[in-house]
Amino acid sequence: MKEIESFSMPTAGDVLVAGPLLLDPNFARSLVFLHEVGDEGALGFILNRPLGKTLGDIVNEPGLPKFLEPLPLYFGGPVQSDQFMLVLFLREPGGHRIHCDLSPDADQISEALDEGTGWLRAYIGYSGWTPGQLETECLQKDWQCTPSDEIMVNQDHIHGLWDLYHRGDLRWQALRRHFPKSWGRN
Repeated sequence: MKEIESFSMPTAGDVLVAGPLLLDPNFARSLVFLHEVGDEGALGFILNRPLGKTLGDIVNEPGLPKFLEPLPLYFGGPVQSDQFMLVLFLREPGGHRIHCDLSPDADQISEALDEGTGWLRAYIGYSGWTPGQLETECLQKDWQCTPSDEIMVNQDHIHGLWDLYHRGDLRWQALRRHFPKSWGRN
């Protein structure tokens, strides 16, 4: 008798790695950080979809702080894709795993960026799943789940990450001590 694979639902702080057969153009070859996972569904942001624009390119308001104007803009997902939000990713103490804050204030942003423990991103839209939808997609192998890592929010090194994570090739982690100290600073 064939043993049934055990399945555990992804949790907040995990990253979904799109399976190779996931052809939805919104999610093909994507890495999605999960901010919330619960009884009401899941919410996350695509990590590897820069739009090639800055926040200053799309926000024409005089109240936009100057330091936010050059912030790269990312496609977060197809939900509310007519709105943008600022997301502060933070390294968890004692490791490389990350979590995020969807309503950071100016002091939190400044502290995290100055200390090199956080990364600010601007997103158009977000990724969302209704109750049970994400679990079904994971069972269908549309998604693999992996712990988050600060390298996933480094805007200069995101383009090849899907290939590495999809194959389960995490050998790059052994080279972490050789990474530039400036990684993660915008």
